[in-house]
Amino acid sequence: MDQIKTQSSPDLQTPDQTSHGVPTTRHSSTVVAAQRRYGQLVVAAVLAVALSVAAWQWFHPAPTSARMAMANGDFEQAALFYKKAASAGNKVASNSLGNLYYLGLGVELDYVKASELYFEAASAGIADAQMNLAHLFKQGLGVAPDRMRAFAWYSMADRFGNPAAEYYLRQISQEWTLSPLQINTAMNKWSKLPALVAEGL
Repeated sequence: MDQIKTQSSPDLQTPDQTSHGVPTTRHSSTVVAAQRRYGQLVVAAVLAVALSVAAWQWFHPAPTSARMAMANGDFEQAALFYKKAASAGNKVASNSLGNLYYLGLGVELDYVKASELYFEAASAGIADAQMNLAHLFKQGLGVAPDRMRAFAWYSMADRFGNPAAEYYLRQISQEWTLSPLQINTAMNKWSKLPALVAEGL
């Protein structure tokens, strides 16, 4: 077997060093140039981030309404807008704020608070809030489960113009969630909004 001779390749040279192991001037200038390029890259990256933030703010200004905040996914800001409008008496805002509490978006999830806000808006004739309150009574979230009151709130939402309410009313009657007698009792007892509101939560 032939012996394999190893020779150092002319391409692989060890760096020139002084007697103390410190790189020579040729290598020092290479290190300085590399550090300079690295510094330039860091500055370029910082500028790119700053320009990106500026562009974002230019094309996505701070929300000026709850709708804009919701569209931007800024639920905390939307909650602040809805709270302000709800405290000024806007019942649609009360319903929307109730949705945020129901889903836990921008505020801590709280079914009781959601039910109170829905009740406030439902009492004022907001059909969407009446639907939401009916769902809570049906599921027993934030309120004691009460299928008769759920049916009554679905009926009220239907009368006030919520198109989805009819589906839930049909579902209750077809699935025999309530007996015909219970349905008649609910319709007679709570045929008017003030009577249903008087029941409270």
